[in-house]
Amino acid sequence: MTKTKTKEVRDFLWSMAHKKSFVSRLSNCIKDAVLWMNRPQPFGALVSASGIRCKDTFAGFSIGCTPKGFGNTPVIVFMKLKGPPISPAESYCLVNMVREHAEVAETWGGQDGSKKWPCCFAVRLSDPAGLDMLRSLNGYFTGCTDHPETAMLCNCGWYEKGKKKLIVPSKFKKI
Repeated sequence: MTKTKTKEVRDFLWSMAHKKSFVSRLSNCIKDAVLWMNRPQPFGALVSASGIRCKDTFAGFSIGCTPKGFGNTPVIVFMKLKGPPISPAESYCLVNMVREHAEVAETWGGQDGSKKWPCCFAVRLSDPAGLDMLRSLNGYFTGCTDHPETAMLCNCGWYEKGKKKLIVPSKFKKI
């Protein structure tokens, strides 16, 4: 890490140190997202490909997670809702917060040089989601079994019924 990056990380951490409740809330939210990936779900529960999103925002960040993203493992996504793009220092701190709760396979986004996703930073976890979560996601992709001709586009209420059964952490909302 270069001296400039080290100073940027130190400055970011220093600014966050004054907001201990922010760091604690963010860490708890990440932990809840990681634990949710392996939480048992009732039969018939459905989770969309978009997963769930935290109800709170943290210093302009929103957190979402999906049980199966790129690489067929869970992905936690940090979105910057306001302010400048996600800096390398912020990316560094966010991935280390995720590492406190799960093994990280890879990251992308932010200002990683691609300029493709400057306001999003994604962290792919190493371990796959639990079987119940994958079953809930597969049920979503299968679509309405009563009306297979319309599958996922069916408007009979199949998705709403399954979405109601999904158990999510209290700080999150279903998408």
